Amino acid sequence: MAAEETKVDPARVSRLASATLDLATALSDAWRKHGPLLTPATPRTAPRRAAEAAAAQADLAVRRIAEVMAADADRLWQTAFAYEAADDRAAWRMGTPGRRS
Repeated sequence: MAAEETKVDPARVSRLASATLDLATALSDAWRKHGPLLTPATPRTAPRRAAEAAAAQADLAVRRIAEVMAADADRLWQTAFAYEAADDRAAWRMGTPGRRS
C-alpha cells in the first residue's frame, strides 16, 4: 500500500496562524475593556463580592484561552515554515526552480 501524499500550502497555514493570533488579541482586548463592567458599582455587599470573585475567575480563564491561542498560532507558523523548507529542499534535490535556485 503506497503512502498518500499530504499537500500543505504554507501560505494558507501562515494566514491561519495570523487569524488565530488576531482572535486571541481581540478576545484579550474585549475582556480588558468590558470585563470590569461585570462588577456592580454598589458598596461591598455579598452580591458585589460574588461578582468580583466570578470576574477574577473569568479573567484567569480568558487570559489562559488567549495564551493557548497565541501558542497555537506559533505552532502553526512553525508548521508552515517547516513545510516550506521541506518543499524547497525537495525542489532543490529534483533540480527544479525554487527559492534556493
